[in-house]
Amino acid sequence: MPTNDVASAKRRLALPFNENERVDVALATNMISVGLDIVRLGLMVVLGQPKTSAEYIQATSRVGRDPTKPGLIVTLLNVHKPRDRSHYERFETYHATFYRAVEATSVTPFSPRALDRALAAALVALCRQARPEMTPALKAVEFEALSQAKEELGSDVPDGNFFARSLPRSVWDAPWMALIDRVVLAHRLREVVAQLGFTRFEAAGPDIEGELSLEVKRAPISLDTSWLPAIENRGEGIFLLFKPDAIEKWLKRREVQERGRHLAAGFARWKVEHEASNREFPGLPFYLLHSFSHLLLTAISLECGYPASSLRERIYGSHDRYGILVYTGSSDAEGTLGGLVAARASVMCGVHSITVCCARTTRFVLITHPQSPINNYCWAARATVAS
Repeated sequence: MPTNDVASAKRRLALPFNENERVDVALATNMISVGLDIVRLGLMVVLGQPKTSAEYIQATSRVGRDPTKPGLIVTLLNVHKPRDRSHYERFETYHATFYRAVEATSVTPFSPRALDRALAAALVALCRQARPEMTPALKAVEFEALSQAKEELGSDVPDGNFFARSLPRSVWDAPWMALIDRVVLAHRLREVVAQLGFTRFEAAGPDIEGELSLEVKRAPISLDTSWLPAIENRGEGIFLLFKPDAIEKWLKRREVQERGRHLAAGFARWKVEHEASNREFPGLPFYLLHSFSHLLLTAISLECGYPASSLRERIYGSHDRYGILVYTGSSDAEGTLGGLVAARASVMCGVHSITVCCARTTRFVLITHPQSPINNYCWAARATVAS
């Protein structure tokens, strides 16, 4: 089509209704998505879902450009096309968040503008991949999101992966909660578990920072691994942030320091038997929070009816980061019942029960095998009760 014909068509589209050369209905291809800025257009019918979200957004934004006259867009989808049917089933969610689905645009490789926009990010990514100390640990990122976020974090949508809300202090503040600095209710959580291989004699688990340990040699799941089987679990949880000064005060207790020396000596003997291991002593705060978490899991199972096997924990106990996350992460029916966030009052009662139990005991002793690694430990209160 000659350029002058294109200009004439655009001129006629802009004519108001009372003009003789006006256009009432115009058939257009996806070329309408670029360079057509006519305020008069107010109704569009989209036949089928475009292949890209960027094209869909650009095309449908051609109407309703007058602030005083909103536009109307009608989408006709074909039930016999799986892609159209998928968009119909998720129509509301997709339109509420369709900017997340915008595809990356292609650029000319090594062009000056492409280098200006992308070279800095590529260099930062290369440095972080080459030097592990420049990449924050997995738990460090999680802890920062849960402890320093505002009142709400994430989006509360049906297919959302994460949504958390900070609980006001006036709701949970109590004398037995003096060690707690913040309570966060995670209404939506997603956990992805992938199977990498098999071990026969020694388990290969993550370290205290949440990073997968590569010390134990694994048998591959196949000879040529091009994909990994994974499970996606969705649940909810409660995060408790502990006050750092309270943990530091606990560390200064004489009996705690004495027990810590025994644990460090036992861990050193374990390291002698595992020369290839690069694990470090986790520290007494990690032992404390892990033990508190297990006591809280037991209290929740008694108060809320959740079996302990359907609850999981995340311990944040290093580098002045002290907190625990208790969440439902089981793929069976028991792990997807919900109600853990709604039962926050029972969780607070569980914290109260733990506090009362600890206050009534004369000693709070850590029981562990002298040569066990960091996974085999638990807190146990002596049976002697103060009068």
